[in-house]
Order: sequence, then C-alpha cells, then structure tokens
Amino acid sequence: MADVNHSASESSPDKNGMLIEPDNATQTPAADSKTTEGDNSRWRMRLGCFAVMTVLLVPLLVYVYFNFMYSPPLRISKETTYITQPLNADGTRVDYFAALEQELYPPEMKTDDNGYRMIVRAVGVPHTNWLESIDDTERSILVKQVYEKLGLDPAEKPTMTFAEPFEFLREYAKREGFDDSYAFQLENKTNQPWTLDDLPMMEDWLKQSDPVLDLIEQAVRKPTFCLPRTRLERGAIFDDSGSTIADIQTMRAFARMFKARAQYRIGTGDIDGAMTDVISCIRLGRHLESHHTIVDHLVGSAILGIARHTGIAAVRDSQPTLEQLRHFVDELNAIPAPLGMDEIQRTERYHALDYLQGLAMGDDSLAKFLEMYRTETNHPGPIANFSVDWNVAMQRINEHYDDWG
Repeated sequence: MADVNHSASESSPDKNGMLIEPDNATQTPAADSKTTEGDNSRWRMRLGCFAVMTVLLVPLLVYVYFNFMYSPPLRISKETTYITQPLNADGTRVDYFAALEQELYPPEMKTDDNGYRMIVRAVGVPHTNWLESIDDTERSILVKQVYEKLGLDPAEKPTMTFAEPFEFLREYAKREGFDDSYAFQLENKTNQPWTLDDLPMMEDWLKQSDPVLDLIEQAVRKPTFCLPRTRLERGAIFDDSGSTIADIQTMRAFARMFKARAQYRIGTGDIDGAMTDVISCIRLGRHLESHHTIVDHLVGSAILGIARHTGIAAVRDSQPTLEQLRHFVDELNAIPAPLGMDEIQRTERYHALDYLQGLAMGDDSLAKFLEMYRTETNHPGPIANFSVDWNVAMQRINEHYDDWG
C-alpha cells in the first residue's frame, strides 16, 4: 500500500523506460528564480518603453493642442481691439458699430441741416434690391432705425416718388410690347443732349423727377449729409446688413437722374439749369467721398465721373456765356474738399477688427470665410479647421493699418 502511494507522487517509466513527470510535479527553486527574473525583466522593458513614449508623446500632444486646437480668449486692449470702449452688454467684446456712431454722427444728424434727412422725409427709405431680398420683419427693423436716427417719425408717409431713367423707360417698353434692349436704346439717348422731340415719352418722367431733383439740389447744399448706419443684431458683424450700401447705391441713381435732366436742359438751351444739375451731382458725389468708408468713397468718385461726362457746351448753337462759365467755376471752387484718407482708414480698421472679433467669438467660422475664396487651385484644406490666436491676428491687422497711416 505504501509502494502504491509513493509511486503516485514520483516519476514513472513509460513503455520505453523513459521517466514521465507527474502533472502536479513541483519545479525546483532554481527554475522558479529564472522564471521570476524573466518576468521582471519583461515588465521593466514595458515600463521603460511606456515612460519613453510618455516623455515623447505628452509634449507632442501639448504642442498639437496649443498650436492647432486651443484658441486663447480674445483680450480687449489697445494692441488687439485698438479701442476698449464701448463694449457690448456683457462686456465681452468691443461694439465697433456703436463706436462709429459716436465718432461719426454730427450734431446736425436729426435736423434739416442734414441733407439726407430731407431726402428720407420726402421719398422714404428706398426699397432697393437688397432690401427686397430680406423678409418683412428685418426690413421694417432697418427702416425704423433709419427714421429714428434721423429724428423722423416712421409713420410719416413719403410725399414724392422717383424712378431713374432706365427703370422708367423699361416700364414704357414693357407697356409697348418691347424688351429691355429697347429700353437700353432709349436710355442711351439721355446720355447726350436731347429734347422731347427725341423722347416724347420722357415728359412724364420730367414731371415726376423735377420736384425730387430740386429737393436733392437743396439737400446737397446743406453742411451735413450723413446716412445713418443700421444693423439687425447687436454684436453681429455690423457691415453684414448691407443697408448702408443699398442707400449709397440709391445716391448713384440720383446722379443718373441729374445727368439725364442736365442733358435735356442742354438740349433745350437751359444752360443755367444744366450747370445747376452738374454742380448738384458733383456735390452729391463729394458728400459720399467724405462718408468714411472705401465703398462710400468709390461710389462718390463714380458719381463725380457721371457729372464730369456731362458737356455743358456740347451744343454748338447753345454755348455758355463767359459770365455763366465764371459762375460755374465759382460753384466748383465752393465745393468742400474730400475727406482725408486717414479718416477713411480709421473706419476700415474698425471694419476689419470687427470682422476678426466676430470670428474669434464664433459669429462665423474661419473655414466658411476661406471657403468663399475657394478655387480649383486655391483651397484652404484642413488648415481651415485649425485654431487661431486671434490676439496675434488682430495685432497684425493693427500693424498693417499703422503702416498705412
């Protein structure tokens, strides 16, 4: 019995006489030591690799985060936002729109010394194509702002209507069964001296336009001609509304009306009246040249071009006298000089900084901005989704404008 128990715990020979270790055989102390040392060595190697990877990876992740994912908060300072007041209601951003209103609106803004106020009271806020492209609620908000900033009652109804020559002639051509090309042919005749014998249908246009142009003639002689700014949302990119651009394009329509009437007056021998229209057109353009933005300045220059292409002495049989020419030159010399570029530069700086501030605050995305300029050979790719330190960007914008000025 003892032999049986002993054999169960010891090696037993197989059929070839080889010894077979039992399943529960215990390893020797030397084997246990070697196994433990091997396991410890492998763990040390793993820990070492992990430590090396951590040392290398953590700085890389930190670099990627701070350079491609993290955007530092925008600082309100002279170096970044250029001005530090006024701020929006929660104090998180500069209200450039309010700043421009404070700096640019004259004391005469709400009086009849502001010529633009006279025009709005008479013809209202023109419903240009841009105003027609927005919904009724937004349109009413913008129109109400114009009236309120001019000190007018929004409920007051306009007393005059107007149409520039092409619009009037297009409606005439449509009634007569012609297309727009015929209207263009008729309008081209108003770019040179003409009479009602040439364009009999324009008699109604003259009757409608005379009171409007006479009013604008008075308005452009006022010491101030200030168009109020409007916006749909406080804190949004303030030049997104487009309403100011719509207003100054209406001024271009007035210029074309002045030119058409001046050519009619030249054609009928009314040299004094033609000179008055040309001077009024130049004054209108000069007012816009002094309206503090590049767009205003360019439209004003275009209006001056319209006026200067009107030949006072174009008709051989109806030449101006020396006295009329001297009066004309005196009127030209009395027109104020255009606004200096340093004043326009300030407004353009505010526009640029306000747009970058909007990007920094999430009003718009850099990717969306860059997508506007995407072409087959020029597209932003993944860089558009990287973070930006807008403090650095705004500092560089200020450096650019400092160099300009």
